[in-house]
Amino acid sequence: MISHTSTSAIKAPRIICPDREELGVANILEGSVQKSQDQVRVNVQLINAATDAHLWADSFDRKLIDIFAVESEIAAR
Repeated sequence: MISHTSTSAIKAPRIICPDREELGVANILEGSVQKSQDQVRVNVQLINAATDAHLWADSFDRKLIDIFAVESEIAAR
């Protein structure tokens, strides 16, 4: 599900997703991944689905040795 604030600056067509009630979610985790050689940067933000308020955001810069460790670190937050 894509928060409408994440697409507001993009002029591409918006992907239509089910609403939060249909999915049964309170929050949405959205983000991006950038890769350069053996480095990876993961930017994530947690958004309240009902109010579109940003609850949390962080960036993770790591060596691309074990991407699943980065995933686990994000999930632990």
